[in-house]
Amino acid sequence: MDPALYLLESGDPEDNVDVIARLDPGKPPPAGLRVVTRFGDIATGRVARGRIREVRRDEAVLSLKASRPVSYEDEIEADVNPAIPTRINPVGDGAPGTVVAVLDWGLDWASPVFRLPSGDTRLLCLYDQRDRPEYAQHRHRYGRGRIFSKDEINAALRASDPYHELGYHPADSDYSTGSHGTFVADIAAGNGRNGGPVSAARNADLIFVHMGGARPGLNADHSLVNNFGDTAGILEACDLVARMTEGRNCVINLSMGQMGGPHDSSTLCEVGLSRLLASRDGLAIVHSAGNYANRKAHARGELAEGKQRRLRWYIQPDDRSDNEMEIWYDGDAELERAQPVVGHDG
Repeated sequence: MDPALYLLESGDPEDNVDVIARLDPGKPPPAGLRVVTRFGDIATGRVARGRIREVRRDEAVLSLKASRPVSYEDEIEADVNPAIPTRINPVGDGAPGTVVAVLDWGLDWASPVFRLPSGDTRLLCLYDQRDRPEYAQHRHRYGRGRIFSKDEINAALRASDPYHELGYHPADSDYSTGSHGTFVADIAAGNGRNGGPVSAARNADLIFVHMGGARPGLNADHSLVNNFGDTAGILEACDLVARMTEGRNCVINLSMGQMGGPHDSSTLCEVGLSRLLASRDGLAIVHSAGNYANRKAHARGELAEGKQRRLRWYIQPDDRSDNEMEIWYDGDAELERAQPVVGHDG
């Protein structure tokens, strides 16, 4: 059983949790699984904590995994010279009719770079996936967050305080400016109306999905608040984009990543994205390479039968977030857990 799925069983058995499943296409989904999105044999859904094992044992379920958190890296570790400006040469009319979808956090949607000459928005929608009390009355098929329509955004743009009128401000997503999504969307599809570079997709329509807060904070009970979303959220955001852009060319940008996993494209999230790409023409998904090069977050080696090796794992003393180690090995092998040695160097 997926260890993360096992941990989801703790809590109120009536609470619903997010899962991703691989289903047998020839059988109906189990009654305990509420399917939200489907990509061929891959589905996202909700399961009551108390029914996780029941659903996992159902003959229609080939695999059941917990939705895993994804993160971002805010430290640029590549050798970049900021004195060299980025130049993008627009092609033709800037890809009219194309849609650029950005899954990120913090979009300054009222900026001139995301508006038409008329002043109206270029956004087809803005989907804030965060669960907020004020979003409870705005229900939709995905059940999390709120989807702001093009008409709602245009109405807010005519107000004296557009951010207050819409109820979405880019800077409330972290303790800084909430500008990451603004920069990414501007690079991909900015029209230069703020004096910056002009993107090749300057005439493209836009979709923005706010995946969650950028920097984790702590509640009074020290539980984490804000995150950059999870794998079920990614699939459901991409489903929304695919539905809204049917018959049009679309590029989806994912500025997020994970350092865990098997690194062989076999996770259910990755398989789901592959199924989506295979289901239609004119859709592309691009992914950030990750600023992880110098993090030393991976180790590998070989163990002969009956042998032991010690791996040192350093965690910062002031790190109050969850820390998780994954060990991947051949399914035909067996590993026994030795007693860990906990201590400090120096």
